[in-house]
Amino acid sequence: MMEPPQTNRRPRPLPEEEYRRLLRHPHPEDRTDPFVTDPYPEISEKGKLALRVTADRANHYFELGDLCARLILSEDNRLRIFYTGKALIAYQRARDNAADSLARTQSERAINSLGSWLLEVAAEYPSQRNLAVALWASAKDDDELPSPTVDQSSALILVERYRSGLARDPQETMYDVESEERTRTPRSQSIDVLSMDSNTRFPAYQERRSESLESLTNVQGDDETRHNVSMEGQFSDVESLENPDDGTQAPMEIPTVKPISHEQDFAVGDRIEDRYEVIDVRLGGMGVVYLCYDHEHREPVAIKSFQRKFLDNERAVMRFEQEAYTWIRLDKHPHIVHARLVRNISNRPHIILEHISGMENMGADLRSWIDSKRLTLQQTLIFALHVALGMLHATQKVPGLVHRDLKPGNIMVTHDGVAKITDFGLVRSIDLDKVDEFNATTTLNESELNAIRLTQMNAVVGTPPYMSPEQIRARDVDSRSDIYAYGVVLYEMLTGANPFNARGVSEWREAHLNITPQPPDATQMRVPQPLSDLTMSCLHKHAHERPQNWQDIVNTLESIYEAEFEESPPITLEPSSLEARELVNKGYSLTELGRYQDALDVYDEAIAMQSDYAWAWGRKGRTLRLLERHDEALACYDKALELQPNDAWSWNGKGIILDRVGRLEEALTHFEQATKLDPAYVWYWYNRADVLYELKRYDEALRMTQHALAIAPEHANSWGKRGQIFRAMEHYHEALSAYDKAVELQPDYAWAHNGRGLSLKALHRLDEAILSFRQAINHQPHGIWHWYNLTETLVDTERYFEALDPAQEAVRVQPDHA
Repeated sequence: MMEPPQTNRRPRPLPEEEYRRLLRHPHPEDRTDPFVTDPYPEISEKGKLALRVTADRANHYFELGDLCARLILSEDNRLRIFYTGKALIAYQRARDNAADSLARTQSERAINSLGSWLLEVAAEYPSQRNLAVALWASAKDDDELPSPTVDQSSALILVERYRSGLARDPQETMYDVESEERTRTPRSQSIDVLSMDSNTRFPAYQERRSESLESLTNVQGDDETRHNVSMEGQFSDVESLENPDDGTQAPMEIPTVKPISHEQDFAVGDRIEDRYEVIDVRLGGMGVVYLCYDHEHREPVAIKSFQRKFLDNERAVMRFEQEAYTWIRLDKHPHIVHARLVRNISNRPHIILEHISGMENMGADLRSWIDSKRLTLQQTLIFALHVALGMLHATQKVPGLVHRDLKPGNIMVTHDGVAKITDFGLVRSIDLDKVDEFNATTTLNESELNAIRLTQMNAVVGTPPYMSPEQIRARDVDSRSDIYAYGVVLYEMLTGANPFNARGVSEWREAHLNITPQPPDATQMRVPQPLSDLTMSCLHKHAHERPQNWQDIVNTLESIYEAEFEESPPITLEPSSLEARELVNKGYSLTELGRYQDALDVYDEAIAMQSDYAWAWGRKGRTLRLLERHDEALACYDKALELQPNDAWSWNGKGIILDRVGRLEEALTHFEQATKLDPAYVWYWYNRADVLYELKRYDEALRMTQHALAIAPEHANSWGKRGQIFRAMEHYHEALSAYDKAVELQPDYAWAHNGRGLSLKALHRLDEAILSFRQAINHQPHGIWHWYNLTETLVDTERYFEALDPAQEAVRVQPDHA
């Protein structure tokens, strides 16, 4: 393949803190800039940076120009007009921002060299498309693109070849617009088959079958709504009526090697020690976690370490290993994430952990439950008991153990609602010399509070909203310090908010030392007085006034639960039941990794051990559904509901299959039952809305979205669904408002951007529609209809040459797309 010319100019590397600071804030041109809206993530990120820097900007655009130039020629020797124009724009911007004559001269040379190279490629591979792209780039015009200075005789030869090609074979033209206008669907029905997945988080393995109830044969039943799994989730699957990619279509090809962050040693697809296949990589504030499939034991695992800069000396490594071995000593417990072993990988210690998969549409930690307002009084008490039991076991197993960083982000919640504590003591292994201090003026925004954010104060590392007074004073701490943090967590579960209204570190210090919080006054649940009293006692400033051990807390919580619900809390399991639960958890995680047959084998083992285990039958049904073995899946869900008739999850899962097979009214009945059994779960209301939409009962569907948004006003998918329903009703202004809200809440929500574009198109605001389709592509480059909608709208605005590239990309994404 003919390599394009390169300037090889690069910007000076920015400190990581400055890099993050620049990208944290929005820029007015983020929605229109050709690089920021590019579907290729590296171009998009570098484009954002180029808009924001004030120094060395020319080199940022030189780098973008080189990157776009490398994407112009496809592996099958086709010139992409999309990246041809972008490379020229980048070099022109480099010229406009040049600080000296040398940079200006080099930018002119880059533009001319690129033009000459395009002519050479077209001469070597003289398809009509390539000839047109090369001539277009070299043409003198009044548009904003620079015109390269090229050899005129070479250009004239190509002109003649292009003309002769047209005369010889008119069918070889790049795009027969008139014919397309005659054969495509009426504009009022344009692109109503929106049935792909907006989740682009996990491109390395084949997308599993949708949780959608959207029928693939329903050409009018578009669904541009799709839950986007958050980075905090552990492969959280979407139990909703959305129709993502079925995994059979090839993703958009981008001819480049997947970039790897300098904070990680392995990328998706790598095999660690030729055994652990990396499925996803999660980078936190300081840690790195590889979610892997263990080929030796045929099971999922998580492999965790801190980023290299925090473990770059022998002292830090020894501390990490010591704390990790302490965690391993805790052995297996239902409410502690199991730490299996410590391995030295790439000259850095890593800890091999149990893999946790969260509940559908939820993150895998307690923070997501709090933020989504999903908690009831009963569930709060159960989670509180789980954490207290886990800490009780830990302190009995290792006397004197102190977690030091107990917080919602370090409490995992499994798919079946079991809370497990993670990260025991690892906070102490951080090399304090490498942790930047927060000063008194530092403020923490909501996302930073919810992330793993560690701060150094004197010789203490912790998370400010959860640090006990003695921890803040850098004094010796014991388990009562963890009990204080537990009180903060319990308060947040009850009220949805931290007991203190603070931001900067100095404010947190003042709050923990001197401010007494108000008793928990929850709007989302009734707080029994004994539970309020327990919460406040945990938050006492003086350790001797708090509960003195975890057994006292367990006893108090059990008493409260029995008084409230007139039964014992469901926390004691026989050994055989625990083993069966572990097998189901393993099967669920294997399903999340796409290892369906392994998962079915594990479920069968659990069922053989405990045949009346409803969860095992239901989870097996889900895996069979993902394999589209619908009859077998229905039989499993029926068995699960026979054993546990009040299981809303199984009613919902069976409803999804019924819709898949076209039994919409039955599906609706099942979703209605799910909402009756669990009315606080937003996705069950969403599913009711979606199947009503399919039945064209639009007014009822809108009412279901109102129920959903009453539960979770910031549920982007429900706003997107309202937009979809309004658009079907041809209420385009209302649709646009709903889509605007959806993308405001979730900026990377590709199908909402797509639906927004369709609404704008219906309102004849075509230029704005084009921008929305580009945003959809940026966030979901494998979405066939985003590319098609962009192509069609460009054709509608008579921008034919510009429409060529998205049309070709649509074909590349789905070659059999009619």
